[in-house]
Amino acid sequence: MNDDRIPLPKGFKLMEQGGIIYEVNSVLSMGGAFGITYLATKHYLKKKEQVVLKENYPMNSAYRSTKSYEITPTPHMKGFFDSTRNKFKREAQILRHLSHDNIVKVHTVFDALGTTYYVMPYLKGAKELWKAAPLTTKMTEEWLLGVLVPLLKGVGHIHEHNLLHRDIKTNNVLLDSDKKPILIDFGIAREVYAGPTTALQYGTPGFSPPEQGASNADCRADIYSLGATCYALITGTNPPACQERAANPKLCSNLASQPNLKTRYSRKLLDSIEKAMKLAPGERWKSTASWLKALGYADKAKGEDAQDPKRKVAIKRKGEDELSPWKKLLHEACQMGSYGVVSGAVIGAALGYYSQGWNGVPFGLLVGIICLAVAGICVAIMCSLLDEH
Repeated sequence: MNDDRIPLPKGFKLMEQGGIIYEVNSVLSMGGAFGITYLATKHYLKKKEQVVLKENYPMNSAYRSTKSYEITPTPHMKGFFDSTRNKFKREAQILRHLSHDNIVKVHTVFDALGTTYYVMPYLKGAKELWKAAPLTTKMTEEWLLGVLVPLLKGVGHIHEHNLLHRDIKTNNVLLDSDKKPILIDFGIAREVYAGPTTALQYGTPGFSPPEQGASNADCRADIYSLGATCYALITGTNPPACQERAANPKLCSNLASQPNLKTRYSRKLLDSIEKAMKLAPGERWKSTASWLKALGYADKAKGEDAQDPKRKVAIKRKGEDELSPWKKLLHEACQMGSYGVVSGAVIGAALGYYSQGWNGVPFGLLVGIICLAVAGICVAIMCSLLDEH
């Protein structure tokens, strides 16, 4: 299929509400079938900043005026164009609400030239994972885990928000200048269990699981894609499509027995990748947390239940959240108050005896108990409030 799209020229200026201007510097990518990505300069309040500008412009469904640069959908493709534009806006909304070091951020989204744009930070020196990776024969387990573990945590963050990415692959992961992996391109993301989807039109053969287009696909679909991404890195070739694998079960199996892999990677890692790529969802890792745990990188702040496709339960920190805040406060107040009673009795009795002899002991005892018991309760309340903040 020929790409008939006309990108915005260098120097073209887009205006956003509020007086912000985006000046196009160059085209970064026209590889995606649904949009064009530009490097641009943001002008605002006499400040300049390089940003990435993404434009909704699906291939072969709209045309651009060479004079005004307005985008107009072709009559018979208007419904499709509107659908992709809605998905594009959805992508921006998803990214604006996610906050994780390994997930690309979105600053703003706006309409212009008959379509929609959103703005992301420019990651200077960042490269696509495939291009940034060392040669397959020189890739170490340490390097691979340095990519896989952060991605598992980032994807886990997506799943905790009841969302799926649905197109994880080597081209959709960037390595920044600090070698930190960042997941990009949420163009076909959707909510888990949000109803029917036409995802079979999308995805990437080899990286997409068999259930890609099913309405009941859950977080294990992304886990398959993560496994396929690892497979591509360690073998140097994209994995075969799931239809081909179904016809030949030996494909992508027994990784730990392959001579070119077992000398460079541990059996634990290779088996974990193979499990992630099982064709049947029930045979894969049930969550990113369970995969991390198997690799020895369990995140203790987040339980597996947060991403369990079968259950959605609240995460409880061990011991600390077993009691409600009010019960916890009452428990601590009683505990501190009892300490105050004991110490107040001793101190009050001693002071009473010192000032008035034995006759002053009862009064000193009473005052000491009351004062230090109240003080202990106040301390417990203050500590509890400080803990909350």
